[in-house]
Amino acid sequence: MDTSVFQRLRRISQLGLASLVYPGANHSRFAHSLGAMHVLARMLDNLAINEPRLKVSDEDRQLLRLAVLLHDLGHFPFSHVIERVMKRRSGNAGKHEVLSRFILEDKTDWSISQVLHKASTRDGVVKLLKGKYPGPALYGYLISSDLDVDRLDYLQRDSVHTGVAYGAIDAERILRTATVDNPENPSFLVAMSKGAYAIENYILARYHMYNSVYYHKVITAFELMLDRLYELLSDDHVGFLPKLEAVHRMSEEEFTAYDDGYVLSAFTRYLKEGKSDAASELIRMLYARSPVKEAYREFKVTEMKDLKFDKLREDTTDIIRDKLAQESEIDRDWIFVTECQIPIMSETDEEAIYVQSDGKPIKIADDDRSIVSKLGGFGMRGYRIFTKAELVEKLGSSIGTMRT
Repeated sequence: MDTSVFQRLRRISQLGLASLVYPGANHSRFAHSLGAMHVLARMLDNLAINEPRLKVSDEDRQLLRLAVLLHDLGHFPFSHVIERVMKRRSGNAGKHEVLSRFILEDKTDWSISQVLHKASTRDGVVKLLKGKYPGPALYGYLISSDLDVDRLDYLQRDSVHTGVAYGAIDAERILRTATVDNPENPSFLVAMSKGAYAIENYILARYHMYNSVYYHKVITAFELMLDRLYELLSDDHVGFLPKLEAVHRMSEEEFTAYDDGYVLSAFTRYLKEGKSDAASELIRMLYARSPVKEAYREFKVTEMKDLKFDKLREDTTDIIRDKLAQESEIDRDWIFVTECQIPIMSETDEEAIYVQSDGKPIKIADDDRSIVSKLGGFGMRGYRIFTKAELVEKLGSSIGTMRT
């Protein structure tokens, strides 16, 4: 934890630019990482009480704690906002999870890798983060599923720091009523019947937090601005911000400095260039807390199959931007198109949430006694288009023409 690369997480905001809407949302990836590790330890303690036949060795317990502690090590500045730019350009290689593994596996001379190597835990942690550890499938479920320790921490943390009560969950009840499907070879967590209501509340709380915080209209506007700025300022002919390839080449000292402040400093330096372009204006708007405005929105409940197979791809977004720019005669740099997708629950067996029914585990989405079973096959899907305030009416007319 005292290595510079891990301490860097103190300077990576957990919720990107959410503090521009919720002033208390200044919590960091550092605090979340500690919290997730704590939840993991509590979960294992309670599982040992509820299912004494479940055996997790001290070695596996330590590896799990380390894997959860380090799961966000490779987060880009402002968390998921910059990650979207990296994924758009580099595919899966731009995911923060991949960068986390890259640091631990490839940067063997960095201090954090050396500490893990000395403790003979680096290989095990990397395998856990890759989902390739030769242990029970339960380990992967604890790290990544609909009921993983990551979500159990961030829902509580984000709710407290934003002040949004919808995200409040009874994590204590969930932890105390957790067991497993098969103590001899466990694959997933199972909530005891007495914990079913806490699980239902958890599922609905996550859904409402997406609507109230993660996809909040003004937060989305600021994040689209930051996304566009990073894209513009990391172009080869500008070079004020690094692409993924440059991040991979960074030294330990350089990567430690690659935080939220690094990006804001690049914005300030760019302003000093004195250019009259979209990037300069976007920076000034961001500094003045002046978001782009919503010109169009469409939200509806839809079936999960539509969320999976009818997704608005980035190339489709570009086509929409190009058509709108041509129709409205507005510079495409001032047209922002985004899609929001909120699945209620995962449909995969490996990530689903299970509850006890007549002494056997059943997916809560298939449990007729649970109200959320009626929501399992659905999710919320929405599209938003933003532009500068003075261009909203003009763009809105063009959108209406295109829809017609």
